[in-house]
Order: sequence, then structure tokens, then C-alpha cells
Amino acid sequence: SRTAAANVMKKTSGPTIKIQTILDAFKLFFTNEMLEQIVLHTNLYAKRYYDKKIRPRQDSYNIRSDSHF
Repeated sequence: SRTAAANVMKKTSGPTIKIQTILDAFKLFFTNEMLEQIVLHTNLYAKRYYDKKIRPRQDSYNIRSDSHF
């Protein structure tokens, strides 16, 4: 059985741009706005981690070293 000409796709499906690098492929999935959000939230997480884990050690070290004077 033949399909009516109106139902036949004329365009090739899939990407319409040529992917030459890994970065080109990456950019298909992540916009600049998405990357800005990822960076923002990664930095916020890192700051909370630093403030919680590392800074208390530095503060306690400074208190101990000051108490010797």
C-alpha cells in the first residue's frame, strides 16, 4: 500500500547543526543561563561547606595559638 504524499516527511530528523567538538555537543544540552545557575548553586554549596567544615577549625586554631601569650 502506498502512503499519501501529504504524510511523507520531507526533512531529515535530528540535529541541524554539525557537531565537531565535545563542547559543541555539550552546548546542545546546556544553555548559558543553565550554566550560570549551576555555577551559582555550586559556589553557594561550597561556601556553606567551607563555613561549616573548615572555618571552625581555623577559628579554634587561632584561639589556641592566642592563648599562649
